[in-house]
Amino acid sequence: MVSFALVAASQSQEVARVDNLGDPLPSRALLRMGTERFRSPGVIYDMVLADNDRVLVTAGDYLTAWDAETGKQLWRQSSRAMGNRLTTSYGVRCIDAMPDGMHVVTQGPGGDVLFWDVRTGKSEPTEIHAAADSGGMFGAVSAIDVSSDGKLFAVGNGRKLRIQNRAGEALFDIEENFGQLDPNAKDARGRRDRLFFGGPFHYGIFSPDAKILAKHACGDPKKVFLLNAETGQAEQTIQCKANAVRMDFSPDSKRIAITQRDTSIRMYDVSTGDLVWETTLDVDRTTETYTSAIKFSPDGKHLAVAERQQRLVLLDARSGKLIGSFQGHSWNPWAVAFSSDSTTLYSSGWGGIVHRWDVETLEQMPVPGAVLGTSVVAASHDGKWLAHVDQKDMVYLIDKASGKEVRKWKSTHGGCETLAFSHDGQLLAGGGAGDKVQVSVWEIASGKCTSHWLWPKGKDSNSGIQEIEFSRDGRFLAAASFRQDAAYLWELSTGKQVAKLKHKDVYGLSFTPASDKLLTAGWDKKVRCWDLPTANEATAFEIPESPGNGDERMYTVEVDPSGEMFATTQLMRRVLFWNLDDLIERGGIRIDGGFTFGSSCFSPDGLWFATGGSGKIQIWDPWSVGNDAEETMLFEFDGHEKHVYDIQFSGDNRTLVSGAASTSLLWNLRPEITVRSLSEHADSLVHANGPESYTAWWALVDAGDTAVPLLRERLPASRKLTNLGRMISGSAVGERDRRRALLMKMAASNKRSMRLGVAKRIVSVLSHIGSDSSIALLRELASQDDELGDVASQQLSVWAPIGQAKN
Repeated sequence: MVSFALVAASQSQEVARVDNLGDPLPSRALLRMGTERFRSPGVIYDMVLADNDRVLVTAGDYLTAWDAETGKQLWRQSSRAMGNRLTTSYGVRCIDAMPDGMHVVTQGPGGDVLFWDVRTGKSEPTEIHAAADSGGMFGAVSAIDVSSDGKLFAVGNGRKLRIQNRAGEALFDIEENFGQLDPNAKDARGRRDRLFFGGPFHYGIFSPDAKILAKHACGDPKKVFLLNAETGQAEQTIQCKANAVRMDFSPDSKRIAITQRDTSIRMYDVSTGDLVWETTLDVDRTTETYTSAIKFSPDGKHLAVAERQQRLVLLDARSGKLIGSFQGHSWNPWAVAFSSDSTTLYSSGWGGIVHRWDVETLEQMPVPGAVLGTSVVAASHDGKWLAHVDQKDMVYLIDKASGKEVRKWKSTHGGCETLAFSHDGQLLAGGGAGDKVQVSVWEIASGKCTSHWLWPKGKDSNSGIQEIEFSRDGRFLAAASFRQDAAYLWELSTGKQVAKLKHKDVYGLSFTPASDKLLTAGWDKKVRCWDLPTANEATAFEIPESPGNGDERMYTVEVDPSGEMFATTQLMRRVLFWNLDDLIERGGIRIDGGFTFGSSCFSPDGLWFATGGSGKIQIWDPWSVGNDAEETMLFEFDGHEKHVYDIQFSGDNRTLVSGAASTSLLWNLRPEITVRSLSEHADSLVHANGPESYTAWWALVDAGDTAVPLLRERLPASRKLTNLGRMISGSAVGERDRRRALLMKMAASNKRSMRLGVAKRIVSVLSHIGSDSSIALLRELASQDDELGDVASQQLSVWAPIGQAKN
């Protein structure tokens, strides 16, 4: 059967594609797993409902309007349109709704304030501004609130809180000495308080009856002042027990609820300033915690409160008692909004996903017709299957050829943060955490769980699984747990744990093709090599610091399918390649943007290396690493709008899957091919580097049998190969570049030899053509007892998608 991906890959890039909800796919995307509904590519700090609850407007990295029922995006503006990017800090209020229900108000460029039409996304300037003498870095608006009658505006920045009318006339200013802000202020755990990172602030909100203004400022962050909204006269002072984070008045204006830095929520009487009740959430004090966003339901019965550890809770507003928790945020919530009838709660935060909750059941409400996806995705090695996970820990098995769901099952033993297929395509493993850390293995044919392991999180409540992988021979399964400083190794036939491998801050792992070693890497800047099956540590080395290269902590380690080398992804943009046998560095590359979770992988035949940093997907030639970047870089395109967490080739070199934020995509990697003769493309495959060699690979694969004799003609008279990476490995950077240039010049003039990377291109093209004549030539090469024969043999041994290659 010809797969969906291959059919799509031969079509014009101009064909517009949509997902099952009719939402457009990005250019080059063939399939979306999950949905773009209620999905922002940036952090969300605040939100409001408008147009009689028909429109939800979120503010943060982007200002976005959504259909409140379907989640379809109505319009979006970058935070640059609002003048500056705010942060999740003390004193920030990004947005408020105007009483007419059809407009919202936000900060604008400089000290301006803007009105936005919620249906069209058009903005209009106002006469409302921050205090005119508050220029510079403290002059930008950081907080905005509108009285319920629309007559008063509280506009805060780093120096002042100004109360003004719609004409921009100032009623009064509240100014404090922002210099009292302690830049070294500590949180409850003795660490620098990150909620001060936004700098000095003045923040105010009006009571629903428009009579009282609650003011909070950096000069005294443990106090909230209650003022007459029209005169600014002080009426009460609330002394908090910890720094105030966010606040909200009750619908009747008689009480005010305040979230505080010690993970507490405290309710105060507005008329007296007295404490009515306090609730401290039962949180793990081993990690940073605080309560943040808070909102009364319009009927006054409930309080929704966001908490640092991915939790959103519902409290009884009268007593402060915990009613329950809303489970589903993958990252910290910072924004909440109730529907006008108090039955639905909207929330979002650092993850950029908007959640809708049924207040009575505490359950997440579905988006009509959509799967609420995640970034967790995997592709089978035979190219038949894709798998992804939704927000309720349902695992979906997708037929890659049709894009259709085959079956799904619940990850019943806990959350699923990473997936991996076995090399024979029979099993799927997932790892993550619920109440405990868990790893499960399921049969692809049935979805039945065949093995699972559960163990305590230990001291860190955020413990989970960062990466999971099967050994090529199917004997072992390994999983890395960053917060437990350990990699776990199990034997699949018995289900027994072979070893708990101690590796501080371990993040990534990879088996060698022979399944005789396991490599682990982590934030301790070390790579460790473990012998199998003994699980004894064979060797370890620390990544040397290089001036100007940034952070050497590692996210992942990847062994190439031939076993010649491995790659490590450093925290700040760098990938290094190493000889597997002697652990000597071969060279490195720098990606665009930066890594968030080190998303990278080799192609199934090891010819290419893919990275997914800050949304951009890039394909590299690892066998030419160290040449000019334009020679090493083969192909790139804008993939996701957010950081890529997962990336894998899907069966062969033609397609790739990636996961970011709350959606996963299947991509077509075929470039636009220059009109040239096939002979010229064959010459480029052998003699060129960079994008020209990448385009030649595709042109020759497309040509099929016609390309086979052209490749035969270009085989060297001698089958000895020049391994540039190994020949220059270990050299200083400057010396490495000089030696590489010299060796490449010598290799180009020697017609009897060929570079190793070029030989890999040729055998890769032959295997992807997959015809009788191409596989016959590949086997003919493999039968020769020489270096080119070794490369051909390796290709046959790792090439699962071409059935003939295994016969």
